[in-house]
Amino acid sequence: ENPELYASLQYEIYLKDGNRQVALSRLSGKQFANTLSLKVLWKEDYLARYVKAKAEITGHAMKAETEKVLGRSLEQRMKMLSGLEKLLKEAVEHEDWSTQMLTVQLLGAESNRFYQELLSLPMPEGLSPEQQNEYLQALSQQAGPHQIRAQELQTKTQEFWAHENLVGDFAKKMPVFAGAERDKYVMELSLVAAAAPEALKPQLEQILQTPAQQKLVPTIAELEGARQQVRSQPFNRGSLENLLSLEKKMGREAMVVYLENRLAKLDEPGSASPQAEGK
Repeated sequence: ENPELYASLQYEIYLKDGNRQVALSRLSGKQFANTLSLKVLWKEDYLARYVKAKAEITGHAMKAETEKVLGRSLEQRMKMLSGLEKLLKEAVEHEDWSTQMLTVQLLGAESNRFYQELLSLPMPEGLSPEQQNEYLQALSQQAGPHQIRAQELQTKTQEFWAHENLVGDFAKKMPVFAGAERDKYVMELSLVAAAAPEALKPQLEQILQTPAQQKLVPTIAELEGARQQVRSQPFNRGSLENLLSLEKKMGREAMVVYLENRLAKLDEPGSASPQAEGK
């Protein structure tokens, strides 16, 4: 069994039925861990969870009408920050630039907001001067770690954007042709552009505005003719390469992987296939 081929098939099925969780479940085995399709699926799933977590935490407002309400509000915010820390750990483990940068930037901003909100909490009524001083000290101790974490993450965010030719790399990765692959990349780059430093936003926005080209899809007759050639001459390199070219234009990743595998086997030592035939 070829893990890359199987993973590509599952990704094609996902593109048709939209059920990402089923695809991820089918590719949960260790043999699929390094396949390109699983990495793409993981990133899509991560970004969906990131967008949801961002909406929840940025929309959360501290409430301090009573001590009980304040306690519940603090608990909710701490849980959200903890969730972002877990997301960041996952992104680091996958060594993915976009997901790490987005989560670091969001976590840093929200840690700083939480710090500022803690310091702005109203003083409880009826406290003596001594009690007020103790309250402020306790509040400072609770808020301090969030200020430190915010500063750490702000520095890390700057480091992410310090890489040379970062914008150029994003431009090179933009899929040329219209379709699902380009749509998903545009979604990712839109998130990155929103979090980018102001100086880089125009350049990233320009990449997003790059018009897509329409892919010239082979006719059914061309495709069937190429397949028939491969069926009649299964070891003919020219026939395989022709069908591979057509399948690439169709965007059928599973068939592309399969045909590339067949071509690679023609070069294996001891291969009985007539490699020179048709050349």
